[in-house]
Amino acid sequence: MPTNKKNHKKTNTLSLPDNTVSALTYSLTLLSGLIIFLLEKDNKTIRFHALQAIILGVLWMVLPKLFLFTLILAPLAILLNLVFLVIWIILIVKTYKGENFDLPIISNWVRKQLK
Repeated sequence: MPTNKKNHKKTNTLSLPDNTVSALTYSLTLLSGLIIFLLEKDNKTIRFHALQAIILGVLWMVLPKLFLFTLILAPLAILLNLVFLVIWIILIVKTYKGENFDLPIISNWVRKQLK
């Protein structure tokens, strides 16, 4: 669900520009995505980013913890957390600029769920 840089109209529940609300979905990871997903019923772009934030937030909470079960893989948990942090920052910045950043597998799954 790409957003157009020139198209920052207010057609959402929060009466803010779409790019701002979409970026806010990533601000508090899982929580903000869930709140905005439940509030916004009509705007497909915002719902896309909110659901993507929810999925990414769940993955961020679960995947690094799986590596902590073994001593050998525990350092990978730190690396994985850094990767998630970088992805999260990229998503916030790109979304605020009105650009689209597709995450492999996740973005396609979210699009299918919102059809």
